[in-house]
Amino acid sequence: MTDVSRLPAELLALIFQSCTGLRAGYNHNNVDDLIYVTHVCKQWRRIALDTPRLWTQITLPANGDYIRAAIQRSRTQPLTVTVWKQPDDIDGVETLKLILNEFPRIQYLLAKSNIGALLPRNVDAPHLQTIDLSSCDPEDSALTMQALRSVPLLRSIDIPSSPGHWHSLCRMASL
Repeated sequence: MTDVSRLPAELLALIFQSCTGLRAGYNHNNVDDLIYVTHVCKQWRRIALDTPRLWTQITLPANGDYIRAAIQRSRTQPLTVTVWKQPDDIDGVETLKLILNEFPRIQYLLAKSNIGALLPRNVDAPHLQTIDLSSCDPEDSALTMQALRSVPLLRSIDIPSSPGHWHSLCRMASL
């Protein structure tokens, strides 16, 4: 049997990614699994904390301290963000604003609740490939799309059907 502690850090990082369910797209990263990995031993903790890719999936609602730590630990890596419900307290709103301020790093966005009013205006989204606002109000979806200035990698948009709001897409030169 091989001693796990002798495995290279890069291999352990790949194993951690696999064990925590980390994949591109909208897969929910199991935060508990990631936290458990950081509590096994000092070596695993160091490797997990030094692997930005492990911290790139952010799902709300979640603890604000965890979200701040994940944003910091992910460094400059593109993010996958899932917003399952509208925050119902001031801490939740502030946490959502914190995430939306990282919009230039977001690669995949799934919003099951309205976020348009909290999004900064004239945002460049150089990494955004997929945005799913299909569960949002048409007005909020339009507000969200109007906030985006540049989305050169955008490949997939899912928004509620509302003919009056197509102008928000037409002004985006990169589509």
